[in-house]
Formats: sequence, C-alpha cells, structure tokens
Amino acid sequence: MVYYDWPHFPREREEKATVAMERPQRERAEPDFSQVLEDWESRHPLPKTQDPLARTEAKSKETPTEGLTPVDQPEGPVAHPDLMLAWLKPALDGKKAVVAIDISSPIKRKLEEKGTDMEALLGEVDALLMGLSPDSQVALLQFSRSYDWAEPRLAPLSEVRGQLREWLENDLVTTGRAGRDWQRGSPDGIQSVMQAAIKLEPDCLIVISDASFQSTTERGGGRTVPWESLAADWTDWQGGVATPVRLYGLCIGSKDADLAAFNQLAANQGGWARPWVPVANVEPSATPAASR
Repeated sequence: MVYYDWPHFPREREEKATVAMERPQRERAEPDFSQVLEDWESRHPLPKTQDPLARTEAKSKETPTEGLTPVDQPEGPVAHPDLMLAWLKPALDGKKAVVAIDISSPIKRKLEEKGTDMEALLGEVDALLMGLSPDSQVALLQFSRSYDWAEPRLAPLSEVRGQLREWLENDLVTTGRAGRDWQRGSPDGIQSVMQAAIKLEPDCLIVISDASFQSTTERGGGRTVPWESLAADWTDWQGGVATPVRLYGLCIGSKDADLAAFNQLAANQGGWARPWVPVANVEPSATPAASR
C-alpha cells in the first residue's frame, strides 16, 4: 500500500514506491553450523569499525569485573549431551546459576531443520542437572518475549533437582508458544529475562537461544534487539549486584554476526557463546574422549 499526502503526491515518489515494492527480495542462506568450527573465531573476526558493541566500550569499563578471569573458550560446537555438561560443569559446579531456555518458534524450527527437536534440548539440560554437584544452586526459566520460572529462586540441587527435572519433563514448552500467564517485563524479551535473572544474584547466567532476540515496540510491533543496547543494559544491571555475573551462550542455528556479537558480549563478562549442533553432526575430534 502506498501512503501519500492528499491531494498532492509527486509522481516520482509514486514511481519509486512502486519500483521498491516490485523489487525481488534476495534470499539469504543461513550458515551451516553442522561442521566443527575449531577455527571459527580466526575466520570470522569482528572489525573494530563494525563492532556492534563499540559504542558501549567506554561504558563497559565501568562494569564491576574486577576479579573475573575469562574462562577458556571451548573448542567446537556444543553437542547432546556430554559436551554441554563437560564444558559447562567447570563453570557451574558448586556455583549459583540461572539457565534461560528460549522456547520460541524459531528455535523449534531450527532444531527440526537439524534433524532434532526440543526434546533433545530438554535432555541436554537434564543431563547438566544430573552432572552437577549437589551443592550447585540452579534456577531454570523458559522464555520468548515473556518468561516462566520453574521456581524464581536459587536453591541447592540436593533440594530441588527432582522438582527441576519434573518441570523440564512436564512444563517446558515444546510447541514454540509461550503461556498466556507468563511474566512480561518492559522492554520484554531477552532484556526482561536477563534483568530478572541478575536480580537473583547468580554467579553466572546461561542463555540457550539462536542469538537473535526479539522484543515488542511501544506500538505493539516487533523488533530485533540491537546488541549495543543489550550490552549497555547489561552494564547497568551489573552495577546493581555485589558480584559480577558471568554470561554464557549456547546458540542454535545462529547467524555468524549474531554469534560473534554474543560471544564478544559474553567474553566481556568472563564467559563465552558457542554454537550448538546435534551429536550426529559432531566430528569425533570434538568429543571429550577423543580430545584427551
């Protein structure tokens, strides 16, 4: 539909609008993360001039990160279920952690495109819960633009492991649709999720997603959350807690740029973000047994 100011509408504007509507849309092929990306970071450097977090670099220096040492970056993509446990256990064992699981329809679609489903992702989180020590304190939540806690508190697994596993089996959404009674912040989406998680003052936050986060605009539409806005918000939220929170990301079918930006944001908080692929697509060299 062409909008114009009645009664005068320059003919050249109408012609340009018609051409723009008729112009064929170029299809963008999504990168294939089914291969082990051992040299991913060296092959996809993020130039400083194009750094989506560059504008917040000065502000990020104010983040209370003293005492945080960046965790060694894991090699290759995370797989079901042993690599997820092997890579996250050193960071989470005996610690306080919030695990946020994106259950939106894009995640469901991307998992199915890789020949797996939400049940496999559920199995990974379950294996993680079973592999952590009893004194580890864990809280789980699922989200899209709204979010839902299993229990909005951090508690030792010795007390809540059974309840969390039951929640995963019975309440984790596998249809791609959020519940009507879920909580929604302003702004909604990943920003409200991260803010809610940080309020529990965990040692770390693990986000399982496709690294492309949507939120609702003031007019009720949708938008992709800019990485620089997310980085600035994270800096503000960190200022309200006594101990800095590490950030980790497990990314499903993410675009190169999103994965790079998420990894940089996480690395600034002493963590990392890496791609996730089904175990069937992981090379033997990427498994812990083969790397020993």
